[in-house]
Amino acid sequence: MSGLYSIPLNGLKEGSYSYEFEVGSDFFKGYEGSEIRDCSLLLEVVLEKLSGHFNVRFRLKGDVLVTCDRCLEEYNQYVESENRLIVKTGHEYDDSDPDLLIIPAGMSEFDLSQFIYDYSHLAMPIRKIHPDGPEGASGCDPEMIKRLAEISAGSNEERPEWDKLKKLLHEN
Repeated sequence: MSGLYSIPLNGLKEGSYSYEFEVGSDFFKGYEGSEIRDCSLLLEVVLEKLSGHFNVRFRLKGDVLVTCDRCLEEYNQYVESENRLIVKTGHEYDDSDPDLLIIPAGMSEFDLSQFIYDYSHLAMPIRKIHPDGPEGASGCDPEMIKRLAEISAGSNEERPEWDKLKKLLHEN
């Protein structure tokens, strides 16, 4: 059964093959816990078949809808990445090496789904924050920024519950 994000392997002669896939929000709904809510991604795959293996290059770019780590509002984050993978045939499936995939000999197609998921998440910045506005002002929700500033200002006050810990720190 051929999947939406699969490349047929049967009948490929040595050489280079190019494929394009459009990845939308329906793709990520199949993965529980995905940080990506919605997206419009273009995936370009170049598969080079050699005598003993395949070299696969993934180029992924587009917009993903994510939650801002600062104000918790959603925003579109542009992502772009390029990843390479070597695919060899063997006795059984082995994906323990992130740069080398071993697939069973005789496998008729190469399913890209897990790689699309992994590479799109790896392309996102570690800290997801709204981009600044045109005049350099934060793109975050102003009400949330105000609340965070109030909480932050209150954290500098002396708090009695910390006194015992401070005493232990000074004793040691």
